[in-house]
Amino acid sequence: MSRRQFLRAMGGALALTRWRGAQASAGACAVTTAPNLFRSGFEADESGELQPDYYMPAERLFIHWDAPRLAHVGIDVDYPLTGYDWHNRTLSWRVLQGPPGMSIDGSGRLHWTPLQQGAVCVRVELRAGSETVEHAFTIQVDNTRCVFVDGNAAPGGNGSLTSPYRTLFDALVSVQSGTGRVVYLRAGLDYRIENTSWYSLPPGNPYRVVAQGSWDEADPLLIRAFPNERVRYSFLNGSGFVLGSRAVLIGVELVGGNAGEMAGLVMGTGAVAKYVQVRDYRSSAQDNCTGVKLYGGCLLDHVEAADNFDRGNLEFHNSSNFLFYGTSGLPGRADAFLIDCISSGFSVQGFKIKHAGAAGRMHLHRCVAFGSRNAFGGASNRSSVRHSLLYSNLSESTNGSYVLGLSVTDPSTAGQVNLDRGMLVERNLVIGSHPSSQGLAQADYAFASGDPMSARYLRNEVIISRNATAGSAFITYPFSPLPSQWRALFRDNRFITPNAANCVRLGSQLTAGVAHLNSSFGQGNLHTTTIAPVQRTLAGHVWTYDLLDDQLRRDGVPVANDPLG
Repeated sequence: MSRRQFLRAMGGALALTRWRGAQASAGACAVTTAPNLFRSGFEADESGELQPDYYMPAERLFIHWDAPRLAHVGIDVDYPLTGYDWHNRTLSWRVLQGPPGMSIDGSGRLHWTPLQQGAVCVRVELRAGSETVEHAFTIQVDNTRCVFVDGNAAPGGNGSLTSPYRTLFDALVSVQSGTGRVVYLRAGLDYRIENTSWYSLPPGNPYRVVAQGSWDEADPLLIRAFPNERVRYSFLNGSGFVLGSRAVLIGVELVGGNAGEMAGLVMGTGAVAKYVQVRDYRSSAQDNCTGVKLYGGCLLDHVEAADNFDRGNLEFHNSSNFLFYGTSGLPGRADAFLIDCISSGFSVQGFKIKHAGAAGRMHLHRCVAFGSRNAFGGASNRSSVRHSLLYSNLSESTNGSYVLGLSVTDPSTAGQVNLDRGMLVERNLVIGSHPSSQGLAQADYAFASGDPMSARYLRNEVIISRNATAGSAFITYPFSPLPSQWRALFRDNRFITPNAANCVRLGSQLTAGVAHLNSSFGQGNLHTTTIAPVQRTLAGHVWTYDLLDDQLRRDGVPVANDPLG
């Protein structure tokens, strides 16, 4: 062997030692993220009208905290990282530092199959336009902290890859609050959890430990489907899956059916769900029948909730596919993000904010809702609904008929109200195709209490309504006369309705056209009665709508909206 060959071989060995051997230090993985200041030029006319600190998240471009902190030899980490850009620019990913063979695809899914145990430092980069951010973390390859479940396994397993447990309950016996683990679920069997209320179990019960436990961002609890497998859990007469703080759920389908209480997926503050489906939950209206119930600080990424509602009460206003409680949140990370999520099938509400307060706000980003009477309903609490598709073709209900509905506050909840400056609603496609539907409705509950604001900013919307009556595009519910100091900002919206003269209704008496909006409440608003077919790519699917045939399609297939199936 020549001297050059010897040195090259030694250099390779040293490189392998760096990532295979010693524990990666925290300093080696530390990254100082460049400040992402709000830059002029991305979005027009925000100075003086839009208050960034009020509506916007603290970070406009970020990589979410969750990452594959634990791994098993011989198993691909196969982890979907989450990136977010307020401006909705195209995102691109790159691995800046990592072991040989590590890669990341265009969606942010990280791949690497470890060869042996040890710690590795990983740094990834997210780019949006000219801006970049980095995220660094340590992956600990430790087989002893990985637990496996396979419903087809022989009894008496020890939870290892070669001798898995048969039930999730057995696997969770080893889970402790504050100590990270990975629980791998193998496919091939419809798992069942029956007659179980996670919160009412004894304190040491494994389900309750998961429901009320708390983990650290650097050492979370991860419950996930085995890579390239899809796992389904069915629930009966009890709560669905309940996640504690900073617990992560990936790649699991949760199915209800005559459930007794709560929701299909309940997420504590700071919990994460990715590529999860929650459907067919049927609890009563008294229990706020919900597919996904979440609090402040949560992340939902590519979660679809479908057909979650009280079968005995098809109009109860709290039946919803997604229900966010805005009165709880983690300090410094109170915002909840729903990114690329879908509300489908039937529900009374697709996405809903309940009991809005100052502690938490929700950002709906690049989401889709169809099949519900009301695609979005929210009590105003500084939240935002942006770059999303909201659609309904269902008839009027006792709670009104709107695609996107806002109220200043929840009028029946003392001490949990937010009489402030409303929500930011922009760059959405809002379609009310039923002849009785309003595109956007605003319930003026708080006007009687002297609050002057509600839907603070509505801009760059495309609102389509087949309704020809007053307020078909935007209506304020006439619970009280509109105060003289009330002001909402309408800017650069496009209304497509049969009648331009009365597409907007403000207050209990006033019927207004687009000219009135431009002269009193904004500028650049337009009206037309015809529109070419529209198309958007959201939540991993291509959505098209043609006003002529009045049909919403997902990837070319018409979506179903029949509340009975």
